[in-house]
Amino acid sequence: MTQSAFGIPAIRICRDRNGKLVTVPHVLNYSKPVGVEAAIEKVKPGKTVFVEQGAEAAVLDAVRGS
Repeated sequence: MTQSAFGIPAIRICRDRNGKLVTVPHVLNYSKPVGVEAAIEKVKPGKTVFVEQGAEAAVLDAVRGS
C-alpha cells in the first residue's frame, strides 16, 4: 500500500442507481482499503467498499462470476 502526501490511492466499488457495479478512483485520508476477500463479501449484498488500486478486477470478477 503506497501512501502519498495526500492519502492512500484506492478504488471505490459501488453500484450506480441502475444496480450496475462501477469503480471510481479515490484518495483515502482517514481509512485504509479492505482486502479482496472482505471486499467480495461486502459488495455481494450491495455495500460500497474501497480496495487498493489493482485489486478491483479480482473483486469484480468474483462478484460477477457468482
